Amino acid sequence: MRSVGLVYLVLILAAYALLYRVSPDKTRQSLQAAVRSLVKVLPFLVAIFALIGLFQAFVPPAQIEARFGASAGWA
Repeated sequence: MRSVGLVYLVLILAAYALLYRVSPDKTRQSLQAAVRSLVKVLPFLVAIFALIGLFQAFVPPAQIEARFGASAGWA
């Protein structure tokens, strides 16, 4: 799984390097917009990861399997 993320990172960096050679001003604007977007979304991501961590700590896997697993009855 880490290798997939690393491949994406390398591809994105290569694309930005290529685009920077073509149009440095537009590439800077794109990076600034991406950073602004990340700053806006970051608190939500932190909250979601915290809630998922609490959920994993307090809800046993057997209970999740019983409610949402193959034997739960919906499918």
